[in-house]
Amino acid sequence: QCEVALSGEQSTLQALNTQLNEFNAEHCDAQLKSIDYLKEQRERYGQFNAELKQSTQRQQVLNQQLNESQQAHALLNQHLITSEQALKGNEYALNQARLRASENVEHLRTELRPNEP
Repeated sequence: QCEVALSGEQSTLQALNTQLNEFNAEHCDAQLKSIDYLKEQRERYGQFNAELKQSTQRQQVLNQQLNESQQAHALLNQHLITSEQALKGNEYALNQARLRASENVEHLRTELRPNEP
């Protein structure tokens, strides 16, 4: 009777060992799949970080270019204002010179004798 009980216990133990091995294999497979997924995620994360870094650098370059363009625009506007003021002054001086020339011509005409060219 002990042998029968021992044999039954051995069968039960063997069944439990088989279940444990199957469970361990399934658990290990699940863990490996999880590890593979995490490796893929890490690679994607690394790519995303690299793209983000490049994008940030491009944005910084564009911001610098924008700042330089805005400064150049401000300088050009100031130059335009200065040039317009100079043009107005020159136009005024030209008109004054024309007026004086016209007055001088009139003065010379009055001094000419009647038949002189």
